Order: sequence, then C-alpha cells, then structure tokens
Amino acid sequence: MRPLLLSLAFCVAFALPVLANEAAAPVSTPEQARQMPDNVKQQLEAAGLMMQGMVANMDGKEEEAGGFYRQAIVIYDGMITAEPEHLDALNSRALAKIEIKDPTAAADAEKVIEITTARITAKPDDAKLYHSRAVAYRTLDKYDEATKDYEMAIKLNPERTNWQSDLRAMNAERRLKETLGE
Repeated sequence: MRPLLLSLAFCVAFALPVLANEAAAPVSTPEQARQMPDNVKQQLEAAGLMMQGMVANMDGKEEEAGGFYRQAIVIYDGMITAEPEHLDALNSRALAKIEIKDPTAAADAEKVIEITTARITAKPDDAKLYHSRAVAYRTLDKYDEATKDYEMAIKLNPERTNWQSDLRAMNAERRLKETLGE
C-alpha cells in the first residue's frame, strides 16, 4: 500500500510541476519537443516510467512495474551524475527505489535532507527547499518533520496548491498506516 501512495505523491509533487512550470508552453510539434531542455525531457521521461510502473502495480503486474521503476532509476542516476545535488532527481530516485524495495532508498532521502537543510540556512525563504525536504522526510516516514516543512512551504508560497494536496495526501497516508498498524 505505501509504495502506491508514494507513487501518487510523486506524480503530484514532481511530474505535474515539471509539466506546468518548466514546459510552460504547450508542446504540440516535434520541433517544440526538440527545443525543450534535456533535463526537462529526462524528468518527463522518468515521470512517465514511474506512472507506467504505478499502473502496472495497480494491475497486479509487479515484475513489469519493477522494470519501469528500474528504467526510471537509470534516468535519475544520469541526472544525479550530471548534477549531484539535483533534489527532484534524488527524491524521485528514492521513491522509485522504495517501489522495488531497494535498501539504498533512505540514503537518497537523507542526502536531500542534508542538502536542503544547508541551503535553507542560506535561503530561509525558499519554499521549494522546504517542499523538497518535506518529501524526503515523508519518504523516511518522518511525518512530524514533513508536516512542518510542508506547512512552511505552503506559507511561503500559498499559490502552489499541489503542495497543499501533498500535505493532505501524506496525512491520509499516515492515518491509514496507523489504522493498519504499520
């Protein structure tokens, strides 16, 4: 249950903002697609693979889902090699690793927490840093810390209604886990 909820959170937290913000103009021709920055193309490709994995999981096709998640991890690995502190790629790779039960998932989330904590010291009004750290805390099931960071991100940038959705989804996830005794 938890991996599916994290996949849904991933779609809201990362894939949709990429589509909405970084590829702001609609892409309707092959030429427009070729002009998109490579990092945006990579994020969209990896997000698509994550979504395909989620659908395969919902259809009970765990082996097929694992293949999609592994392909996404390869893309995230490349993005992180090019930019070692790429917060979205680190968080997304952690989520993909959770889906395939890779024990190194926590290390990615912990690295995001380390990077964002240092950056927040220098830029305490950067809402995206709080959001990235909230996602990492959530990945580690540190719900109290995640709640504080989601709330700060929303306070600093209330227009990002998807972050409010992230917080509500996390609270629902937390209640479900408590109900199931996880």
